[in-house]
Amino acid sequence: MFSNCFLLFLIVGCQPSVRFANNKNIAKSTNISNNDNKTQNKNIDTHYNQNYNTQAKIIYPKEISSKNGTKIKNIAEKWLGTPYLYGGNTKAGVDCSGFVKNVYKEVGIDLPRTSAEQFKFLKHTNSPVVGDLVFFKKKNTINHVGIFIGDGKMIHSSSGKGVIIQTILGSSLENRFAGYRKV
Repeated sequence: MFSNCFLLFLIVGCQPSVRFANNKNIAKSTNISNNDNKTQNKNIDTHYNQNYNTQAKIIYPKEISSKNGTKIKNIAEKWLGTPYLYGGNTKAGVDCSGFVKNVYKEVGIDLPRTSAEQFKFLKHTNSPVVGDLVFFKKKNTINHVGIFIGDGKMIHSSSGKGVIIQTILGSSLENRFAGYRKV
């Protein structure tokens, strides 16, 4: 009799700690964050679970977290052909960090103005997704930024060609690669 009550107590006392999101949960969430360590293909958002007075982890598929990446890529592609202008930040002429700042501003994200400030402001990642930023350095100083668009390519404002799509590896920038940053 005692063991049956104890088992019933254990079952009643159990509570889920991981919940899988459906479209309703995703629509209600406003704070999706990326975890680059053990769950590279998932985003985890911690919510207060009112039923059990505990925190529950909701796991989101990677595709949902990179939804902004597709939007960012599409916005960036509208800038293709814009001429390079040092210090410029309009479609009449733009430099690399001005280009990145303007693209992200269009999705509601305010970034610092220079590539060095953007590099310091953002979090490092070894697993870039579309929409993350890729940085380059010269003499240990960050001096160039582009938007990663997948397949080893980026969109950036080149000083010689303006806003273009370019392969990262095998380009003149490859030896100056400084890393990826997540926005």
